[in-house]
Amino acid sequence: MTGIEEDLSGTRKIARAGIRGHEDTRNALLSLLPLRAAPVLQPVAMSEEIKQRTTELPTQVVDAFLALDDEEQLVRLLEEQ
Repeated sequence: MTGIEEDLSGTRKIARAGIRGHEDTRNALLSLLPLRAAPVLQPVAMSEEIKQRTTELPTQVVDAFLALDDEEQLVRLLEEQ
């Protein structure tokens, strides 16, 4: 079979030095491999997270935002600050 055509136009060339085994090969090709498992994320209490990250705002404003009872009250609280 001397008529085999070798068309490499759709392939990628990967340059990687120091490949000595299976793990090195896997690491070199990692960007081309499919994800093995979706990341597992712990549930987050968003209200508590927002309170922790909004330390520069008054507590009343943050509480009003989280309650979302009255937008006008929130605007008034922000204007008073």
